[in-house]
Amino acid sequence: MSLFKEFVLSDPPSTPNVALVAVPGTLTLGRHVIDRVMDLTKAVEFSKCVPQFLPDVLLGEEDGRPYVPGIDLYKSTRGKPDLLIVTSNFQVGLSPSPHSYWLAEYIVRKVREASSERILVLDSVIKDQEGQTGIFYVANSKTSAKWAKSVGLRPLQLRRIGGLSSLVVPISRLYKLEALGVVSVIGDATKAASHVNRVFGALVRLIDLQVP
Repeated sequence: MSLFKEFVLSDPPSTPNVALVAVPGTLTLGRHVIDRVMDLTKAVEFSKCVPQFLPDVLLGEEDGRPYVPGIDLYKSTRGKPDLLIVTSNFQVGLSPSPHSYWLAEYIVRKVREASSERILVLDSVIKDQEGQTGIFYVANSKTSAKWAKSVGLRPLQLRRIGGLSSLVVPISRLYKLEALGVVSVIGDATKAASHVNRVFGALVRLIDLQVP
């Protein structure tokens, strides 16, 4: 039996696209940014994956609908470029090893199958004692690093990042996909709403998002 139960809800993206990945872990900042993108681009869900190793819990949505924990795949229906969006309403990013590796590779494989040309991962971590707050990047190639530097992002150095999202960028390289991680480092004094706005602005510039 497969570890990943897939449910096809509609047709997948039919054109080359940019993949955005925001899987909640300890922090959910990236999910707030993705929610804004999904609203702007009128994104619709086309597939859901329910990993068989996730906890058997049921979450209640705001409107009372039940939510089965898993990976949700959306496609944009408005604006350019075309987007494939991978996210979840469950803190899947906290999945322990080896589940985190399995999930990261699953995401990369699905992204490649959907004709994505590159991947942009949103992640967030809490500042350590000697670190700085801000928006940084991790890249799996010089091309992706140049992409990040074009909007003024700085490389994240000498920092250990755990969780599922951090694995997507290096695993993408094994599948010959360009990938960039935009990492928000926040501290006790960080204002969440302000940081979400900054990350959203960086994301719009990175993908040159244009919505009529």
